[in-house]
Amino acid sequence: MKPVETDFLIIGGGLTGLMCALHLHRHRKDYILVEAAGRVGGRVWTDFQDGFLLDRGFQVYLDSYDQGIPYLDLTKLDVGYFSTGAYIQGSSGRSYFGDPLREPSSLLSTLISSAASPLDKWKLFRLAQSLKQKSDEEIWSAPEVPTAAFLRSLGFSQKVQHGFLAPFFGGVFLDDSLGVSSRLFQFLYKRFALGRACLPRQGMAAIPQQLFRQLDPQRILLHQQVAGLEGCEIKTESGMKLRGRHVLCAMDQPSAFSLMGWRLEKTHSRSTRVYYFATEENPFLDRPALLLNGNPEGPIRHMSFPSLVQPSYAPTGWHLVSVTTRNDISGHVTEMNEKTIALKAGEAFDINTHHWNFLRSYHVLHGLPIMASMSGPGFMEIREGVWLAGDYLTYPSINGAFQSANQLASHLLAD
Repeated sequence: MKPVETDFLIIGGGLTGLMCALHLHRHRKDYILVEAAGRVGGRVWTDFQDGFLLDRGFQVYLDSYDQGIPYLDLTKLDVGYFSTGAYIQGSSGRSYFGDPLREPSSLLSTLISSAASPLDKWKLFRLAQSLKQKSDEEIWSAPEVPTAAFLRSLGFSQKVQHGFLAPFFGGVFLDDSLGVSSRLFQFLYKRFALGRACLPRQGMAAIPQQLFRQLDPQRILLHQQVAGLEGCEIKTESGMKLRGRHVLCAMDQPSAFSLMGWRLEKTHSRSTRVYYFATEENPFLDRPALLLNGNPEGPIRHMSFPSLVQPSYAPTGWHLVSVTTRNDISGHVTEMNEKTIALKAGEAFDINTHHWNFLRSYHVLHGLPIMASMSGPGFMEIREGVWLAGDYLTYPSINGAFQSANQLASHLLAD
């Protein structure tokens, strides 16, 4: 059977693949995108269950991300916003640590919060102001060390590192040791200082869906698992053959390496597990913010009420509870039954969880790529006409996935 020919053949319908397709579509290029699943979105998806919106893993979008412009319209996504700060549950109780410049009502609670000393609070403020004045290019070219070492070099105390920075950014990076690149930390700290985390009204899946609606659906082939790649030609498990002048492999790193026949010698991604519960009780938090576990012991990383941020996440009269667990010392995600998780969350945050009704849990095996160093152009040509793209070639985040696509598309369209 003669293969279907196209100029650009994209493998993978996640955020990177969709953004690549959008660039090609807007430049009226001939392309085909193949996706193994029956939907687009990759790791970014939302399930609808019993009136609740359940994102597959704890995910947010930062409105200060720049790589989705001009393809994402946050107004049409009708996003709801988290507060600028977070609650921290420490040994002396629960306190709210916010950004008084953008959230004046948080001034008193932030000043009296025991999560950081007055000197640490001043240093956090100065760091934010300093990073907001730097260009992204300056940040990405700065000296690179593990984030934990970078924080020590700035003189932050162990108290604020363990009581606030590690719980918060450990959740962002899925790495409680803060061993990730200091460049990535500075970049995301700047983004949090400039913007706010948000959730679309229809869940995180609305982001890839909005991108998908801007494409020609006839060029998107779903339920097409790629069985092999030879040269610039692929064969799917259904028997379809397609050939591209350029093949863009826009998958997660394990999937891309498997397709190439390469072996990963060690784990190159971090997993995460989130548990969802329903409750008719009003949330005990007075702000739509994340609640961090400031105690380094125990399986619970953080919890939140997504329905406080975005009421559409729960049916009328109910609230949605999201509980995310930590990875163990070997990097594996903690696995427990839902009753134990509810009990441990109650112990960690000093709350009554007996009225929680379990909905569902998700184990995201390849939640984020492990990257100690940030370098490179965001894509790779591994042989003539075959390209790799994805957030493992930029930095682990939605913005990183978009940036990889933008850089590869710009390179190809410039030829």
